Amino acid sequence: RAKSKNLDELDDLVSSLNKMKLNLQETHEQVVQYSEGLEKLVAVATKEINEEKDKIGNLLNNIQVSIFVIGKDFKILPPVSHFSESLFNRDIVGAHISQILFFNFKKGTKNYQDLVSTFRKIFETNINNFTKLTSKLPKKVTIPDQFKKRGKVLKLSYKAIPNQNNIIEKLMCTAQDITENEALLNLTMLDQTKYY
Repeated sequence: RAKSKNLDELDDLVSSLNKMKLNLQETHEQVVQYSEGLEKLVAVATKEINEEKDKIGNLLNNIQVSIFVIGKDFKILPPVSHFSESLFNRDIVGAHISQILFFNFKKGTKNYQDLVSTFRKIFETNINNFTKLTSKLPKKVTIPDQFKKRGKVLKLSYKAIPNQNNIIEKLMCTAQDITENEALLNLTMLDQTKYY
C-alpha cells in the first residue's frame, strides 16, 4: 500500500507539473501575442506622430514668416523655419538675439538695458504676467540687408512657452518682412502731404 500511495503522489506531482507547464506555455503565448499587438500599436502611433511632425515641418517651411524660439540665454534654439535663413541671410540657430534682431540697441544705452531687463523678467515670470511684459518688447525692428540700402523692416510677435509650473522657459518669436508695406505706407503719407 505504501508503494501505491507513493505512486499516486508521484502521479499527482507529474500531473501538477504538466498542468503548470501547460499554463506557462499558454501564458507565454499570451505574452507573445500581447507583445506583438503592443509593437503594432507603437508602430501605428509612431507613424501617426511622424506624419503630424512632417505636416508641421512642411507648414513651417512653406510660410513666408520666420519662426524661431529664444532660450533663457537669449540664443536661438532649433528648429527654425526655413524662411528664417532667407530673411536673415544666414543660419540663425545658436545666434544671440542681439546679433539677429536687436543689434541696433547699443550696449550701455538705456534702450539696451531696458530690453535686456525685460527679457530677463520674461524668463523669470509666470505665464499670467507675460502680456504686460511683451508690451515692452519691440514690435518692429530694422535689420541690415545686403540688397536693400535701408535694410529690412521686420514685424515681430512673441508667444510664451511655459514649463509645467507655468514659468516661461522659452519665447517663440515670429518675424515678418514688412519692408515693402512700410515703403508703400511712407510713399502714401508723402503723397498725402504733397496733396494738402
